[in-house]
Amino acid sequence: MHDFFAQIGAAIGAVLRTLIELFQALFSSVGDSFKGFAGGLGDELGVGHSIFSIVIAIIGIALVIKGIRQLIGKAFIGGIIWLLIGVSLLGFVTH
Repeated sequence: MHDFFAQIGAAIGAVLRTLIELFQALFSSVGDSFKGFAGGLGDELGVGHSIFSIVIAIIGIALVIKGIRQLIGKAFIGGIIWLLIGVSLLGFVTH
């Protein structure tokens, strides 16, 4: 009877170990894919590879777009302010 439960425990342990290794491989590949994506995006934008730099660059681009829209809508003071803030953020994170 003792051998029966030992075999069941070993079988359950083997299944759990296989599942853990599967999840580890899956999440490792997802993490590597995200690192590759962030690295490629950072290289193209000319910013560092950290998520903070990429987020700041995206915010800077959005502010520049907002400034251009305000300039087109004839809100010159607001447009210039948004452009200056956006360009300052982009200048802060680019190499």
